[in-house]
Amino acid sequence: MINLKKDIIRLLIFIIFFGINFFLPINSYGSITIGSIAEKQQNFQHYYFLGNYYLKNKDIKKAIFYYNDSYILAKKFKNKQFKLLSLKSLFWIYFKEKKINKEFYYCKAIIKNSSNNKLQLADRFYYMQAGFIYGNYFHNYNKSIFYYKKAVLLYKSVHNFYVIGRIYYFLGEDYLNLKDFYYARKYTLKSIHINSRQNSHALITGFGFESLGLTYLYNNNKYFCILYYKKAYKIFKKDKFYSGMKEIKSLLIRLNKLKS
Repeated sequence: MINLKKDIIRLLIFIIFFGINFFLPINSYGSITIGSIAEKQQNFQHYYFLGNYYLKNKDIKKAIFYYNDSYILAKKFKNKQFKLLSLKSLFWIYFKEKKINKEFYYCKAIIKNSSNNKLQLADRFYYMQAGFIYGNYFHNYNKSIFYYKKAVLLYKSVHNFYVIGRIYYFLGEDYLNLKDFYYARKYTLKSIHINSRQNSHALITGFGFESLGLTYLYNNNKYFCILYYKKAYKIFKKDKFYSGMKEIKSLLIRLNKLKS
């Protein structure tokens, strides 16, 4: 259930990113003739476009090779645009392949190389993703909270509450893992409120009710625990999230036995 939940949330993150109209520029450069060594050093964009070409044709090894060369040369000639484009292309390759350590490396590199003064909308995404990796894979919840809160500030600057509602859910999960029940409840309720108001993806709301149920379980309040688990079950049933339904049903049976 936990691994499936991670996969679902990663898919939602993927949808979030492409839902804000940011696309990797994929161009078909079937054949590029690069001349002298001096020309190669100055035409780093050709390496980037070659990376796009091989990525489009599903030759991942060659795509990585050319994106790396593009990044190295762009860095050498201080071209920030192609340096970031190359890093983002490498990030998305490893994101899709679920190679978490490399995904994380490029995520942090993008944050480091982004402008501190005027972040693009896409750059805000990487703060959220750094928080997600810190929390869900490295279990460093304090670091995760730091990056999530940074992401919230950046998304608030463009009034993107669709994403903020999801980040609040992730913050609630981190505080729950730290056994800080006050903030766990606070951010989870914020998430549920925003997601309901935005009429956005119901599963995140279902996960939120499940988290609230767990919060009250930790505090030995079985009444509210059962109440929120039932709300989660209702949403999971509507969305046909069968593994979630199965787990909630099992928990409710155990809780009802304890109650009686």
